[in-house]
Amino acid sequence: MIVVVLLGFFATISAFIARKTKYVYALKISFMFVFLFLALRYAYGNDYMSYYDTFMAINQEKKVDFYNFKALNGPSMLEPGWVLLCWLFKPFGFYVMVVVLALFNCYAYYHLVSKYVPQKYYWFSIFIYIINPIFMLIQLSAMRQAVAIGIFLISIDFLIKKDIFKYIILIIVASLFHSSALLMLPLVIISIYDINYNKFIFIFSIFVYVFAAFSGNIFLPYIDIAVNNYFPKYSSYVDPGKFGSGLGVLYGFIVLALVLYFIKYEKSDYSVLYKVLILSIIIMPLSIHINMLGRMQMYFQPIALVVYPLVFLKINNAFIRNIFICMIVAFAIRSVFLFIESDVWGPYYLEYNTIINAL
Repeated sequence: MIVVVLLGFFATISAFIARKTKYVYALKISFMFVFLFLALRYAYGNDYMSYYDTFMAINQEKKVDFYNFKALNGPSMLEPGWVLLCWLFKPFGFYVMVVVLALFNCYAYYHLVSKYVPQKYYWFSIFIYIINPIFMLIQLSAMRQAVAIGIFLISIDFLIKKDIFKYIILIIVASLFHSSALLMLPLVIISIYDINYNKFIFIFSIFVYVFAAFSGNIFLPYIDIAVNNYFPKYSSYVDPGKFGSGLGVLYGFIVLALVLYFIKYEKSDYSVLYKVLILSIIIMPLSIHINMLGRMQMYFQPIALVVYPLVFLKINNAFIRNIFICMIVAFAIRSVFLFIESDVWGPYYLEYNTIINAL
């Protein structure tokens, strides 16, 4: 894990230097560090070896059925886009495919940060991206969904511009790599329709969040039945995790209140980003129980890398602004410690190995 800490340090310092216009190229250096980390990894993350085995199994087939190839050790079929990708990289090997996927991941996040994050807060977005496990660490393991998330992040341009046709096309392409991307289609609704974020919407959103945090488990069996009927692939509960603690609920409450308050001061084009993050925070208490909502969160949460810095700019009181920044940074650090201590994730992330180990 020491490698992740060093990566976070050097990438964040480089992004901090990029806050000056004449050194803006330093942001690319930050992502170069990330690229090398992702491209050279070997057997790092829960699912790395299962993806390797699947790659080998696909390319041992004399004739690959792109639509009916069953995932190894699983009942469901792999998405055709992923099977095709593995087949296309047969001449080059799995490790080369990992390098190309690392490049695509870095491009998607670089595009998001460089285009929408205020330059003075590049460092913040890079730090959270590397340290908070929901971003880089989990996505380097969940390779198929990482591709879908990358395509979704690129499609944000069209969601903001209300170019619904191009957005839908990209989401359909993303679903060829992970079917959960189809859950992003309803976002066209919040893109098309403007909402007047008055006091009623503020109070109602806070109420829904608090209710979901403390009483939402009452509805979990009914939600599970609905998910089981319409989305059986995501019917299982996931690990309840730590969000139900008072600290997690308070953190979500503060962030939600600030985002709801400042959305009315954001220019209309970027307001859709606030809406996505608001939705993400409201469903967060349930997402730690329901697999499908947890998958949605993996798409939603990268938007926080943009919205948080946009909110920072609008907080005039320097003391409150710094408290907010420190709170998010502290929560990210706390999350990575819980991540490493987890029996589910920890053993697969403690030691970083490179492809040199495999050669």
